[in-house]
Amino acid sequence: MKRLSPSRRVPLALATAFRSALLRLLALTCPRKQVRGFEVVDLGASGSLEFFTRKVSDALQLIETHDPPRFARIRRDMKRFALIPGGGEFYHHGLNAYVMDVGSAQTRSVSELAATIVHEATHARLMRAGFFPTEAEKEEVERICTEAEASFAEKLPDAPGLAEKARAKLSTRWWTAEAMRSRRMEQFRASGMPKWLLGLFAKFVLRRPDP
Repeated sequence: MKRLSPSRRVPLALATAFRSALLRLLALTCPRKQVRGFEVVDLGASGSLEFFTRKVSDALQLIETHDPPRFARIRRDMKRFALIPGGGEFYHHGLNAYVMDVGSAQTRSVSELAATIVHEATHARLMRAGFFPTEAEKEEVERICTEAEASFAEKLPDAPGLAEKARAKLSTRWWTAEAMRSRRMEQFRASGMPKWLLGLFAKFVLRRPDP
């Protein structure tokens, strides 16, 4: 894997640390609730916290009903669920959170949400065990997490085709560095970041190779 020189690695590390610190601060100051042992927070103050909390609660109930041991693991491995204005969904290690955008939360069924919680919680479990994948290892990690998602979906009696739909997602290669930088830019745009600051991020941070 290509390595960054120290002079190029430091600005990227500082930008990543700054973004994580900002998100942790938001998690402490934005609207939030407790549900089933987890914190649910609206990082974008979208006004959708009540709706998101109910949906997360229903999804967690589905996991506990159909796979109690997995639910117990998720409670150990992950701390919170966070809602953002845009940019998809992912596990954020600094927040120990499954982060999801408003659009996905609105369109996702409870069964789909439960299955993707299993996926992202598998990322949390791997990182909690100290495994942080290199660029070359990301595809294998996503296959592991997707298989966990699909295996759980197969336990749901009212979600035909959900397991196959999960496995089919692997053809999109959403884990590449280019795809991740595109999603980060989408998140920044959705946050209302000024255009001049967006330009700086695009020029000096998002175009850099991942370390």
